[in-house]
Amino acid sequence: MWKFYAPPILITNLIFSANSYVLRHNHFMSSPLYSRQLLAFVTVAEELHFGRAAERLHMSQPPLSQLIRRFEKEVGTSLFLRTTRSVKLTPAGQILFDCSRNLIDQGNAVLIGMREVATGQRGTLTLGFTSTAAFDALPRAISAYRERYPNVQLLLHEQKTSSELWQELLAGRLDAALLRRQASMSDSGFRFMLVGREPLVVAVPARHRMASFAKVRLADLRDEPFIAFAERKSHYFHALIGGLFERAGFKPRTVTESVLPTMLSLVEAGVGIALVPESAAMVRCGKLAFRQLRGPHTAAELHVALRADGTNAAAGMFATIAAQVCRRRENTQTESIR
Repeated sequence: MWKFYAPPILITNLIFSANSYVLRHNHFMSSPLYSRQLLAFVTVAEELHFGRAAERLHMSQPPLSQLIRRFEKEVGTSLFLRTTRSVKLTPAGQILFDCSRNLIDQGNAVLIGMREVATGQRGTLTLGFTSTAAFDALPRAISAYRERYPNVQLLLHEQKTSSELWQELLAGRLDAALLRRQASMSDSGFRFMLVGREPLVVAVPARHRMASFAKVRLADLRDEPFIAFAERKSHYFHALIGGLFERAGFKPRTVTESVLPTMLSLVEAGVGIALVPESAAMVRCGKLAFRQLRGPHTAAELHVALRADGTNAAAGMFATIAAQVCRRRENTQTESIR
């Protein structure tokens, strides 16, 4: 927030009388914050010469002199001592000059800040994310975003499910969310930007026979005890993997259902094997092995959901950066996870 010095009420009324110029670095530009009379006064006070002041204001000297006289009449006192050889400020003029320069500097800061908010360079971004995005995409995106836009305050909200994030977006409690898009997520007030795609990998105990495979066929999972994503808590992955097995023509031998990272703990304990997004391999290592599936298979997608009207420009900037860093990683990652 910007704090303003409070001048006498007369000066306040003059400064915020909504005309067409603002003083910035000794140059005038269009602005609704200041009166033309006040800015003419400041220019004359800086130059102490009506001719030079008129040149700066791109006007002739007689209209400038008339403008200052009308201003003095409204103020109710003389602001300049004029002789044929010099122009000086009166004591009252000096007070007004000091106050005016203060407020113009502060006003310029306000205008700059407003423009930075409007372009996404400053402000607040309330970002939600699903827990599976926190393994890789979220830290990469946030790191790149904070480096690019350090003046945006980032408020993070974690939700276990993408469905919960969607409800938070609809309720207006989030500006944007990193989530797994589902068919039910449809609203003309929101748009979705695909920021990343990652393959599903097979998670097995390190001593499991499939740990020695270069790649695993989906058919290899037919008789294995399988740990599935719980439908209520991980609807996206439950449906994605369920469709994968349906197209393969068989159902896995599911022994339990859970969510990440608990699923990986159960794999490590020998309860069964699991299909998980590739980024989940970052959660567990050493006692687990992660192997890619052989052949083309459906990949897990990650989207940024945000308001379509662009109300918060910072949300759009974050979505763009998230897409850039995630796709850059996809293009450079050539080795299988071990």
